[in-house]
Amino acid sequence: MLRPVPNEYVDETAVDTAMQFDDVRLALGSFDPEEIGEKITSDRQSSTTTSTRSSTTATRTTRPEPKRYRGFDLYGTEYVYAVSEDVMMVVSPWQKDNVVEYTKAVIDAPTGETNQYADGNEYVAGMIGVVDETHALWCYPEAIDGSTSRGFRKDIITGELKSWRFGTETTHLTFANTYPDTETAESGELTDHIESESRRFGAYDGLDVETEGLLAWADGTVPTKEFDHLAAGGPDDGVHTTHQSRRNPR
Repeated sequence: MLRPVPNEYVDETAVDTAMQFDDVRLALGSFDPEEIGEKITSDRQSSTTTSTRSSTTATRTTRPEPKRYRGFDLYGTEYVYAVSEDVMMVVSPWQKDNVVEYTKAVIDAPTGETNQYADGNEYVAGMIGVVDETHALWCYPEAIDGSTSRGFRKDIITGELKSWRFGTETTHLTFANTYPDTETAESGELTDHIESESRRFGAYDGLDVETEGLLAWADGTVPTKEFDHLAAGGPDDGVHTTHQSRRNPR
């Protein structure tokens, strides 16, 4: 999950964790919002260049003062920077109608005051329902109306979830799929998939599959020092932890 943080604004020694989802880069740590804001407004001025046949002129415009939202300073209207004492977030405008409102929705998510996808999607609701006290969660559902294909296994499954809870000695995995009908969910497809992917799942104890309606899931455990994000090629292919080599960090 480690991703580069905007180190022109943030001292990397202040960062505890950095991650990326969609086009949001997120750093958690201990920050000075005023200091970061000064760097953003003074160092990251927008530049526009106008060209004519005879000359090229560059003009520089200082970013406006930040907007305040739930303890965050928000800078920009395209690429948006959101800064608080313990969070630094950078949001890209890619496929977003309003980046500022999208940023606010991300900030709102932990409060329960924004719409949750699980409230309107039976597949997501089913998958989230089998997770207990997750520390890291990856949920990839089909569109709510079934109009798009995510490239799952031959359109057999309609969603997939991986969830981990990390302990000092043991890491707990929940792996779940949703299906278009109960017959497919109960067909043993998930069991067959887990067995065929022994390089990914072989280190986990348990993983006995259960089914309910459109959902099939399995729970298993692995020693925390062996955790490698289900990467077939081992730690160099997946998420790095402090227990694993960083020969090829990502």
